[in-house]
Amino acid sequence: MLQTLPLIIGAFILAGLIEVLIPTEFVHSWLSAEAGIRGIFLGTIGGMLMAVGPYAAFPIIALVMASGAGLGTVIAAITGWCLLGMSKLPFETAFLGAGFYIRKTLISIPFCLLAGFVAYALEVLFL
Repeated sequence: MLQTLPLIIGAFILAGLIEVLIPTEFVHSWLSAEAGIRGIFLGTIGGMLMAVGPYAAFPIIALVMASGAGLGTVIAAITGWCLLGMSKLPFETAFLGAGFYIRKTLISIPFCLLAGFVAYALEVLFL
């Protein structure tokens, strides 16, 4: 508990800073359910570029969701972070080779987009 407490506190401070840095208008116009496919693509790319651990990634994604992001965007960001996260790049390349990393990335991108599209469809149909 004492080892992870500074990480958790730092993650919530980072999430608070991101809340100030990302304007609500941006979230509503680019990441909301009305953004559709554009929001899903941005969620996937945003999740991929988040080179942080789970203590920072989930508060950031929850903050973006609370700001008005659509469900498809949020699911795409989570799957993009899990499958394509840049923090995994050095380890996978060093231990498994660059060819593996490239193939894994090319195979994972459609899954991230598919998860976002399914969540978007469920949000449009049922919510």
